Amino acid sequence: MAVLTERAMFYHIPKCGGTWVRQAMENAGIACKTAPITWRHPFGPMIHRTHAAPGNVRDDARGGRFAFTFVRHPVEWYRSYWTSIQGVRPRGNWWLDRLPRDDLNEWALALIAQYPGFVTDLYRQYAPVEFVGKRERLPDDLVEALTQAGETFDEDALRATPRVNVGATVGVDTFEPGVLDAIREAERDGIRRWYV
Repeated sequence: MAVLTERAMFYHIPKCGGTWVRQAMENAGIACKTAPITWRHPFGPMIHRTHAAPGNVRDDARGGRFAFTFVRHPVEWYRSYWTSIQGVRPRGNWWLDRLPRDDLNEWALALIAQYPGFVTDLYRQYAPVEFVGKRERLPDDLVEALTQAGETFDEDALRATPRVNVGATVGVDTFEPGVLDAIREAERDGIRRWYV
């Protein structure tokens, strides 16, 4: 989804804390609504319906608003996405959900084989914005984005928003060393851009 406020536009990248961001903004007293979208997302129907990128939002809806998004470390994105699909039926024709899913390492290697740099390319769809925050610093970076946007909000209420949409914890140490190296290599451009 892309979320409109009076002064800002938030673009929700999958698995990067966006559900919490919207709830935190609403808890902080910011009126939010979903932005109207125009065309299908190049990464597939699941992204299009719930995670519109800047190119998916109608020009008239953007209206000069301060645009921001959040990313998470690509290694953590792999872990989080795999965790989120456990026990869930594949979504339509979304190819990412059709990869072998019984084992995290097998799934990660299959993703890399099919689309090396997937997370980096996914983030690039959202990156032409004024502010890219980190999932790892979600409350602090959301406060910074909203401040830069000129929004008036209750920071204490924002920070008090409980975590949502959190899957089971699977540590990064679950990756076999060779797989961890393969992810880092496949996503090196994104890691350098947003995490170095």
